[in-house]
Amino acid sequence: MLLLRRALLALVFLAVLIGGWRFAAQNSAQVTVNYLAGETPSLALWLALLAAFVLGAGIVALFSGFSLARAGLLARHYRKTVAGLEGEVHQLRNLPLIDEDPALPEEPLDLSGGASGRGA
Repeated sequence: MLLLRRALLALVFLAVLIGGWRFAAQNSAQVTVNYLAGETPSLALWLALLAAFVLGAGIVALFSGFSLARAGLLARHYRKTVAGLEGEVHQLRNLPLIDEDPALPEEPLDLSGGASGRGA
């Protein structure tokens, strides 16, 4: 399986290399690129296209990197918050349900309402 994967990777690399070579050969016309700050000296069309592609990919990678960094920091914040809340739940589970203090009488509470309250 590993040999097949390496062979496929080598074929893809070779295809990209041949495709790039053909692209450069078919787009070898000399051009000048005008931009806001001036213009470039005469260079091959394939080189101008490659530079534009690399510049665009770099800008996209920069903005994606900021977005991914923000998402990572937010995920870290949420993990810390959840860990704190889980610790609190664990602490509450370990509390005793009945306070077994011998000083307290063992009489049940009268919850019938009795004569106390507003209408009595």
